[in-house]
Amino acid sequence: MVTQAINNRTLEGHGYSPAQIMFGFQPRYSESTSIEEHVLAQEVEVNSVPPTEQKWTQAWETYQGTREESRGRIQSPLQARSTLDHPPGRLKLGDLVLLRQVELDGAHGRKLEARWKGPFIVSKVYAGQASVDLSDLLSNLPIGKYHVNHVKLFRTRTQFQKEEAAEVAFQTKLHHEHLSELLRESRRRGER
Repeated sequence: MVTQAINNRTLEGHGYSPAQIMFGFQPRYSESTSIEEHVLAQEVEVNSVPPTEQKWTQAWETYQGTREESRGRIQSPLQARSTLDHPPGRLKLGDLVLLRQVELDGAHGRKLEARWKGPFIVSKVYAGQASVDLSDLLSNLPIGKYHVNHVKLFRTRTQFQKEEAAEVAFQTKLHHEHLSELLRESRRRGER
């Protein structure tokens, strides 16, 4: 009886009862009309989507598509860069590698020194491929045993990098010639 009274009282703000708001009808007595029967008797189209929900769904799908696209743009250079270095554990006997100078990591005063030294030759790959023995390139003397995280594959400059370096040198030469010409002109003007 208490539930009946709560569901059938009229709310002052808009003039409807909670039962009218939730179920769309006003039950007279709890014994005469069962709410479940009335709700189940109504035909509800399950596939119908309200326009606002459809709008938000489309906006969400657009957001997901944009996010996947931007993630692809960010990850493609990272994946390309990750294929450049030799993955850990893939070093072979006779590979040329560079050795990281880990003592420089905490030395802030030595920040301009080279982080990598070498190249060295891989003389032995240990079981599990987690560490390697290195030997000197010229004298073939053993350097020591190092973990593969402290070693990276040595690569020479590619033809593109050489051409790019030549282009930079040419542009620098043109810039210096232009500056020296401007300096000569300013000196001539100063003499007059």
